[in-house]
Amino acid sequence: MASLNPSKRSEYNKRWREANKEKISERNKKWREANKEKVSSYNKQWREENKERIAQRNLKYRIENNEILKERNRKWYKEHRDEQTKKMRDRFHNQTEQEREHWNKIQSTNKRMRKLVKRKFIRDSKIGKKCNTCGFICKDPATHDYHHVKGKKLMAIAQMSSNDYSLEAIKKEIKKCILLCRNCHAVTYKKSKDYLN
Repeated sequence: MASLNPSKRSEYNKRWREANKEKISERNKKWREANKEKVSSYNKQWREENKERIAQRNLKYRIENNEILKERNRKWYKEHRDEQTKKMRDRFHNQTEQEREHWNKIQSTNKRMRKLVKRKFIRDSKIGKKCNTCGFICKDPATHDYHHVKGKKLMAIAQMSSNDYSLEAIKKEIKKCILLCRNCHAVTYKKSKDYLN
């Protein structure tokens, strides 16, 4: 074996590992069982040092396999719906005051984040577009408003993000509108309401 050149040695090792898969697997399993704490501390340390790398890998996987994951989650939930409902009900009723506060905090943070995402979408949808009446280009979202012209008005676009409407509902509502600068919007609104009479 010592006389083999590196490429032949590599080939030999590969063949040997292939032929002794079960033996190697059993040996590794025994070693891990005997050194549980060592393996656990090593894994913990590795995860701590590679947090960013793990997060990027997981995010990449979720993006690339989004539809597969959604379908798998739907299927799993259908199969375990009753069990999950019971578990969540029990968990809710057996919560301590501290746990309730913790979950309420998480929910309010999530709600706040959803609002911010929707507000950012509304702001970004205005920037760079012109006023439908005077042609004034929007550089700051505060200078332009959406004015409803088609269909039935569900609610003002700005209010929809605060009232927990979905992003899809907001997009649908924007399609019913035209973009106007504040001055033109005030004039158009006044005409439509006919305040003079």
